Amino acid sequence: MGGFPVFYELRTGERRLNGPAYITDIAYVPRFHREHSPAWLVATLTALGFASPPIRGSRWCEIGCGDGFGACLLAAANPDAHFTGIDINPAHIEAARRLASEARLGNIEFHLLDIADDRRKAAPFEFIVAHGIYSWVAPHTRNAIMRFAAQSIAPGGVFYLHYMTQPGAAPFSLFQSIFRQMVAAENGHVERGIRAGLDLLARLKATNAGFFVAHPAAAATLDHLAKEDVAYIAHEYLNDHFAPLHVAEVMQAAAGMGLRLVGSATPIENIDALSVPGSVMPVVQDVKDSVLRETLKDAARNQALRRDLYMRDPKPLDPARHTAALNDMVFGLLPGGPVSGPLTIDTRIGPIELPAAHVAPLLSRLSKGPASFAQTQHAEPSPVPTGLLNQILHALMGAGIVHPLPGMAIDTAACDRLNAILVERIRNGAKVPALAALEMGSGLPLWRAEP
Repeated sequence: MGGFPVFYELRTGERRLNGPAYITDIAYVPRFHREHSPAWLVATLTALGFASPPIRGSRWCEIGCGDGFGACLLAAANPDAHFTGIDINPAHIEAARRLASEARLGNIEFHLLDIADDRRKAAPFEFIVAHGIYSWVAPHTRNAIMRFAAQSIAPGGVFYLHYMTQPGAAPFSLFQSIFRQMVAAENGHVERGIRAGLDLLARLKATNAGFFVAHPAAAATLDHLAKEDVAYIAHEYLNDHFAPLHVAEVMQAAAGMGLRLVGSATPIENIDALSVPGSVMPVVQDVKDSVLRETLKDAARNQALRRDLYMRDPKPLDPARHTAALNDMVFGLLPGGPVSGPLTIDTRIGPIELPAAHVAPLLSRLSKGPASFAQTQHAEPSPVPTGLLNQILHALMGAGIVHPLPGMAIDTAACDRLNAILVERIRNGAKVPALAALEMGSGLPLWRAEP
């Protein structure tokens, strides 16, 4: 989650739940999400065939920025853009401002703000992101988040909205109930209560409780939580509000504010052939209503979370302009990525092997250095059809093998300053999720976080 309300107060030192307030002495753990970067959002919109905002000179805002780690990293990696983080937790904003000051980032600002109470019109933003907030706050705060995005989005801008989704996330309400009960049983002691909850859930799993038999994905999530920081679990499961939502209600709320769903920031979910089981595809394809289609896709995938992209009056590119926009895109192979085919990627419908005849030359070309879409299209004797190459590169983005490169800023000073601070934190035992990468306009992950 990000930094919006968690309705408990914890005494410093004791870390005990005392009733409805906010978490004040357990800061949210640093996280970085590649999908938040302007380069990623522009590449995704371009792949989907929509006109995207420019990165240079753009304005980016995160609703619920937590400790500001992700925002600071992106500010360092995009010195030609301006970044704003807002959060309701004073400790988060203090930590965010401290990191920005230490790294001498001149293109970022942080504001202590309760979005549900504030009615000021913000300056327009080309990029607005809200991660780990929408499903964890009261309905009136969800309305405020949607209203802020609708009122603050610039023409041609994009709003990224992450939330828990029905039907896949519904079973995790049990996790929330057990964690809250166990913390209460431990007289409000957070660490002991969470550890007791993890132990109880593990025993249920080990004895083949019907819940885990019926919901095998919950077992994998429990295994992950057993390795997670207590602060993450506290922010994730100790809220008064924990609402897996139907995509239909979110799309309708957005439409009421003049925002339209254009796709997902998770690339593979934009490719039905890689995300919808073939047996279900005819059912989905027969439905013309866009809201119902998304509902059926979530059912087909047993979707547990979404990373929706919304725009106001989106501008589809005609075929010629779409091809031109694709040709201008530049991709780089991420460290450790494969340099030859065949290649199998994990998807929601299982492992899928990408066409080796096209993937092998593409990876070979990228292993020699970054290349534009047009250059990769001619990386083999016969050009790859534009539509197919678009899907392959989009899938490779999602699989963490390639990354779009904005190719603008050349001043590494901000990245160097921030990374020096982060490396020192690592030396002191801190868990740092990513380092700033100017060439990517993003961050280079050091470990994979739960979404």
